[in-house]
Amino acid sequence: MSSRPQAKELHKRIQAIKNLKLEVTDLDYLKEQLLPIARSYFYKSPIAQTDQLIYRGVLWREKPTNKKQFSYPPAEIIETFQRVNKPHEPMFYGSVGCHSTILELAPRTGDRIAISKWRVIKPLYLNSLGYAEDIFRDAGSSEWAKKWWALRRNDDPEILFTNENKLVHNFFNREFTKKVPPNEAHQYKVTVAISELFLKELTFIGQPQIENPYTKLIEPADVFSNIEFSGLLYPSVANRLNADNLALKPEAVDQSLELVSVQYVEITKKAESEDEYESHGLDYSETISNTGDIKWDGSFPDHLIAGTDYHMEFDGNCHIVKDSKELEMGRFPF
Repeated sequence: MSSRPQAKELHKRIQAIKNLKLEVTDLDYLKEQLLPIARSYFYKSPIAQTDQLIYRGVLWREKPTNKKQFSYPPAEIIETFQRVNKPHEPMFYGSVGCHSTILELAPRTGDRIAISKWRVIKPLYLNSLGYAEDIFRDAGSSEWAKKWWALRRNDDPEILFTNENKLVHNFFNREFTKKVPPNEAHQYKVTVAISELFLKELTFIGQPQIENPYTKLIEPADVFSNIEFSGLLYPSVANRLNADNLALKPEAVDQSLELVSVQYVEITKKAESEDEYESHGLDYSETISNTGDIKWDGSFPDHLIAGTDYHMEFDGNCHIVKDSKELEMGRFPF
């Protein structure tokens, strides 16, 4: 561990990156400057287990006919930097919360959106960036207490909490939770460079996790192995860090996700608040062929609440709103 950069050197390197004019900075040069910083960083990462639901929203003026239209995009249409990828390199952007998929699109009244629901069928190892208690506090988010994998535990190695690691942790997390104006995509170069190092160029050795058959909790296994990450997990900036976003490699989507259903909705009212809207369900499908063709129902189900992952049941006295895991969210008198 003696070869790790000291805090003074790390601070100098980080400040030099912050001072770069990103409009004219080459991405490969940026990765060269970030490499010593990334190599010195230790952190914890979660695993997306089987049956985890992931949502993705895509603007579509006309109703899509095949899942390729709302999965990861073709390389040729990606013309700018995004939070995790450079031009012409597709990633699948989704969220564990249906609401966030719409907020990320910043829709206007009249926009139509295909909101697809996907299920994890093979566990995904994920790098995680953007998770720090002070960042959640500054954003006014209440979600930090729910991030069990991000909180300190008694068995966490002390190296996670050295001054050097805290310095890098804060830098990476601040970059991944930065709001970037639509016309300044060059500001994503830092997060793209970090992402490419973490997903393509660095080799990670970590401790795999297993499910305890008695407690059903995920616990560390006894052996260490090389880990190939399927994507990145980071807080939704559009949703004030109140949900987790994912950026997955195309091959991870093809191998580890299955399409469950798709809603086709129209935004009927964009509220004054940046995180509110109203939507109307136009059509719905749970019927997807082996080739990805969508067979639409022809109407939107009455029991589903358009643009969300909630459904409504009636018990004779009240309407009961539940989420996709059948957890009750509220009751409303008839």
